[in-house]
Amino acid sequence: MKERARPGDILFYSVTPQSGWVARFIAMAQFWRKEGVGSVQYSHVSIVLRDTNYQVEAYWPRIRKSKINWSDDNLELCEIRGISEKQRCDMIIYAMEAIGQWYDLGTFFFGLFNFKNAEICTTLVRSTAAAIGVRLGYDYGKLLTPNELRNDVQLREK
Repeated sequence: MKERARPGDILFYSVTPQSGWVARFIAMAQFWRKEGVGSVQYSHVSIVLRDTNYQVEAYWPRIRKSKINWSDDNLELCEIRGISEKQRCDMIIYAMEAIGQWYDLGTFFFGLFNFKNAEICTTLVRSTAAAIGVRLGYDYGKLLTPNELRNDVQLREK
């Protein structure tokens, strides 16, 4: 999979018994809300960087740059259909500028609080895509789960 990765690709993480508490909570919330298509499959999403060994992710407590474990069988690599190399570079710039922002627990808990300059994994990916003129997610004003984001028709598995 690493050989197919390009800067600006989107990486989805499947729900597993080893998923952290935040990931398991997302999966539970999706089940309760009965949203998404089919079963709850994804618990986390991130953006692949220029050096495709690394990603930018909203991971408690802040947005960070971290190493990708490409040997993990629970990854799915996707790309936004039809974006240019320049748009991919712009996505990376936007994502890198977000590093250090706080994880937005207020938004995570179904929008009860909205903290300025804070993100969760799906809003990080959506705002990065929006920076290049791509709107991901069928209801742009709504908090989306990774499962719902993955179902966007603009994303294609690689």
